[in-house]
Amino acid sequence: MVEPSTVFKAKRSVASMPSIFVWDESGCGRIDLHLNVSAHQFLIGDVGSSIQSALNRHDIDPGRLVIDIAEIALVDRAPIADAIQALKRLLPEIRVSVDDFGTKYAPMDYLNEIPADIVKIDPVSTSELDTGANRDLVATSQITVNQTLGLSIIAEGVETAENVATLLSKGCRLGQGYHLHPPLAASEISALLKMQARRQS
Repeated sequence: MVEPSTVFKAKRSVASMPSIFVWDESGCGRIDLHLNVSAHQFLIGDVGSSIQSALNRHDIDPGRLVIDIAEIALVDRAPIADAIQALKRLLPEIRVSVDDFGTKYAPMDYLNEIPADIVKIDPVSTSELDTGANRDLVATSQITVNQTLGLSIIAEGVETAENVATLLSKGCRLGQGYHLHPPLAASEISALLKMQARRQS
């Protein structure tokens, strides 16, 4: 089946950072933390220093943090690209994910200008992969282009077994959605990870 990406969003992600060490004890391997950052936060605040301070305070490897930015932020791609590049100069190990890609705010060629590492296909595009209509071709092309660019792909809105089968057939092995597991609070994740570790042993 599609491997659930180790994406656990929390409203207070920085406060949840210490939970990573608890999750590590589950035996399921490395767990990464995704942090939503808006275009506004990127452009007016010292995001890099704030993130660096939080990581240092909790002694967390920057390589375990993924910054999620919404596709709509790419509309102002030049300043966003500059801000991401500045963040990566400060913390080279951090990865950046474009969230909800496919909501039509930004064409695919914008990804050439943004130093992103991961693209998360929006739920509507994921659902359209099973339609067999023209929009299925659009959704498929998103996966193909992102793979060509060397970007990791996470499909959002995986709701059915049919979604899983279609994604696998198109080479997308990471997903998130209710068919894989509903969202959990940080405090609930450890039990789930330990259960998965037992199944794998």
